[in-house]
Amino acid sequence: MIVSDGVHDNFDPQTMGKTPKEAGYHDDVKWETLSHQDLIVLKQTFRNTLLSEVIFSQTPSASSSSSSSSSSSTSTLPSTSSTSSSSPTSSHAILYDINPDIVTERILRHCLETTRTSREWMEAHPGKRQPPDYRAYPGKMDHTTCVTYRVGHNH
Repeated sequence: MIVSDGVHDNFDPQTMGKTPKEAGYHDDVKWETLSHQDLIVLKQTFRNTLLSEVIFSQTPSASSSSSSSSSSSTSTLPSTSSTSSSSPTSSHAILYDINPDIVTERILRHCLETTRTSREWMEAHPGKRQPPDYRAYPGKMDHTTCVTYRVGHNH
């Protein structure tokens, strides 16, 4: 999988408005006080966990099963409610049902959902600067590109 910074930033706990403690750090501290190594480990662990949740905690949507739909087009993304059913019962079923189109769709949907309040604010206040508050306006609106591919054979 290859993603642009617009996707990457929407999996970053800091730009998502989380505190280090909410992201899994053992103490209640500010981001600026973390050592470089602690910052890298904490953010990477958070990203990996969130990415797994985004990809594997949902069942495939109806539009994902269509081979003719473009996985990079936001117009093919279903609403959140259409994919909020429970996960398959076995890990084998989860892996079998996951394909590059589904991964791309879920990642882009996460970015859309994360930046929803920012988009709503900008629509309501045209020409004004959005307040610099990641807690109230999580995520970053940036170019959002995700290329997902499968390597090897499907068994």
